[in-house]
Amino acid sequence: MNIRHLPLLSICILGTITASISHASEVDKWEMYAPVGFTDIGVYNGRLFITTSRTGIIIYDPASDEFQQLTKINSKLHSNFHSKLLVDSQNRLWVGTYDNGVAMLQNGNWTIYDTTTTPFRNGIWNIKEGLNGSIWFLKYNQVIEFQNDEWILHDSLLLNSPLDHFYDITFDSSGGIWVYGDSIYYIGDLMRYEYLLGQYNGSKWRIYTEHDLGHYFGHIKKIQYSGNKLWVLTYNYGVSTLEDSIWTQYSHYPDQVLLGPDYRDMILTSDSTCWVLCSSGFSYFDGYSWINYPFEEYDSTYANLDPYKIKVAENGVLYGFINSGFWRNSIFTFDTHNLEIKAPYFADHIYDSGIWAINFENANTTWVSTYNGLYSYTNGEWDVYKYNGYGQIRPNAIDHNGIVWIGTHYDGVHALDRSTSTWSHYTTETSELPADPIRAIAIDSQNRKWIGTWGGGFVIFDDEENTWEIFNTENSSLLDNDVTLIFIEEDETTWIGTYGGGISRIIQNEWTNYTTSNSLLPSNNIVAINQNPDGSMWVGTNGKGLIRIEGEEMTIFDKSNSGIPDDHVGGIAFDSEGKVWVSTYEGGIASFDGTNWNVFNTLNSPLSTDYIWCLNIDSDDTKWIGTWGGGLFLYNENGISEIDINEVQNHISKSISISNYPNPFNTTTTISFTIPSSGGTSIEVFDLRGKLVKTLLNKELRKGSYEIQFNADKLSSGIYICKISTQSSHIRHHNTRKLLLIK
Repeated sequence: MNIRHLPLLSICILGTITASISHASEVDKWEMYAPVGFTDIGVYNGRLFITTSRTGIIIYDPASDEFQQLTKINSKLHSNFHSKLLVDSQNRLWVGTYDNGVAMLQNGNWTIYDTTTTPFRNGIWNIKEGLNGSIWFLKYNQVIEFQNDEWILHDSLLLNSPLDHFYDITFDSSGGIWVYGDSIYYIGDLMRYEYLLGQYNGSKWRIYTEHDLGHYFGHIKKIQYSGNKLWVLTYNYGVSTLEDSIWTQYSHYPDQVLLGPDYRDMILTSDSTCWVLCSSGFSYFDGYSWINYPFEEYDSTYANLDPYKIKVAENGVLYGFINSGFWRNSIFTFDTHNLEIKAPYFADHIYDSGIWAINFENANTTWVSTYNGLYSYTNGEWDVYKYNGYGQIRPNAIDHNGIVWIGTHYDGVHALDRSTSTWSHYTTETSELPADPIRAIAIDSQNRKWIGTWGGGFVIFDDEENTWEIFNTENSSLLDNDVTLIFIEEDETTWIGTYGGGISRIIQNEWTNYTTSNSLLPSNNIVAINQNPDGSMWVGTNGKGLIRIEGEEMTIFDKSNSGIPDDHVGGIAFDSEGKVWVSTYEGGIASFDGTNWNVFNTLNSPLSTDYIWCLNIDSDDTKWIGTWGGGLFLYNENGISEIDINEVQNHISKSISISNYPNPFNTTTTISFTIPSSGGTSIEVFDLRGKLVKTLLNKELRKGSYEIQFNADKLSSGIYICKISTQSSHIRHHNTRKLLLIK
């Protein structure tokens, strides 16, 4: 058996991978695609743990240079949305989630503290260790302490405080509590925030304002008390310290004591020593003075590295991660002598977590509309298409000529001709489109585009003849101009769903309307329509459940009379066995075989959210599940892909080697490289501004060593960066090489 290209998070990295399709494990049944989004970093038992906003935890072992990943799919983690982590003095790893409490790792075992067993109302924004080993958790208007296996809710601390929300907390040696937060006030009806630093001694508060430090508190990133000194990191103004009632400020302006600007993180390595990370490098305080380490001194290409967080290992090595730019989703190491970007890095297959629509062009290609982008998935490879407009991309459809049509939230219709890579744009100003918010697009047998708008009814557009035929409440039987769905049957019977006017069925220009007043339709707010292979129509409503229409008969399925988990049904699809699958806005997804309902949600599946916006099923019976905030999930009861147990390793092998000769070179050089595993491989050359100047390779390669010629006869003398990337399994490896061209 061959390995199919697997996405981020699709294989079990810890434990055995099942090779049998008929007995697929839960790991094999699920895949997930979502933005990575590193959020925090820590060193635990010699390994680096990196939390992500939607894709679990990444683990890096410096000794073996190997990566692992933990998610709800392949571990006992209860969430994929992770915010903060802390390694405490008892060698416990605490991981906070955005949505459901915390997880704690100790002696190889995870303990889950969620909203059902603790005072947590939802997620955690910050975790700090207090005196005597207590652990403190913050979430704006919640302060919770964990001590001696007991949870203590400090509501009184907030109620008696002049602050309304706590963002960070630290503790001095006398037991005093220091917090940074905000106080809400109003100017008329407008809410405003005043950012304050507070000290609480057990009986009263002392408040420090921005005037005490001489700069704006709203830019504070972190507070930490050590020894007899309070350290305050601000985003724009560097570091301020408070000792014996005296404030001292260290900044890049005006005295250039620190590197700057844009300060990202601060780590205290003792009572008097400190590392500070900013956008241009590191600054180290040795107890007496500051020493600066600019990124560009280690490599000119690192001048715009844009790192985000750092942690210090026991051996003094700094680890950190990068969340944007050329090195997005990479980690780095720094030991004052060397600054190294570690490969592999973790690739974003899609950059949005909100999925609006999923459409199948054929058995090999799927189109996904997201909050800010359009993506295609073909034979295991993702491509992103940037369109020449703005706004959320809602529906998508492929016409008979292979043109991709997309509707946007407020920017009309865009069409992509892939043969010429050109976009066409239709709005109320440039065409006869009746409204710019687009909610539905369908293609009929004549290749005409039926376009549903929000506020303008719908239009039938023949782009070959450039004719527009508009239907609205004034010139047709349409009952509402907010059109949400258009479904065209094989015999050209067309169903129009509206938000407020129920459903219209059009057969050879004859209209039949179904509303709450003339039928059993429970709601006029229609958000989903699809046809079962048996000919019945299924309709989803916003708040009144699911309807099956057979001829003129309607059957209603809602929470009161069935096992459907939620009455807001946003997506409907059918598998090869005839089961109906529905996505709901607050209850996950569910299948119905005519008798029994089977529900999948955050409690019993790897789904990271119960807010499911859309659902579709491909020819392999794989369910494509578009969530709101959690990315895209794929589910198949029989397993997503066939996996050869002999070709899969529990750990991801480490690196790509790359070299070139001669270097420096005049016009031509030979690039030699070795890839550790088979997969899609690309080699690109960039100038020092990050502009792509040449693509040397973009194809599937088997693992091994290769050579390729680079001819730079059309380039000017200078330094260029050669970047090699490979995609194997769910890890993308990369490495770079400086090329010096001298003519």
